[in-house]
Amino acid sequence: MPKKRLKKSKILVSIIEDDASMRSALASLVGSHAYLVSEHISAEDFLASKELSTTSCIISDIQMPGLNGFGLITALNLRASNVPVILITANTDKTLSSKALERGAICLLQKPFDADLLMAHLSRALKEVP
Repeated sequence: MPKKRLKKSKILVSIIEDDASMRSALASLVGSHAYLVSEHISAEDFLASKELSTTSCIISDIQMPGLNGFGLITALNLRASNVPVILITANTDKTLSSKALERGAICLLQKPFDADLLMAHLSRALKEVP
């Protein structure tokens, strides 16, 4: 029986993660749900890219060299961008979740996180896109 191919959506999700293996895993997961994916090694790389104007949602690590995930949200706000941001982290600081929500993130997921949980938050974030 032939494999059923998922039709690619036109929804672009940008992954910002400095760890290459994590970035690749996230891109594979999101791409397997038929979303278009762009990968970026840093917040600065994303902010300088053409994807800045076409992305529908961002999944970003908090701790990265240079501009961190909170700085990314600030930079997006300065550009009047309303792109939803899902933050991820390996940091165990319990105050980060409330800080992320206060800054406007959809959520903060602690690594390692459940793939279904990430996809549920992504689906919710995309429903909120104007």
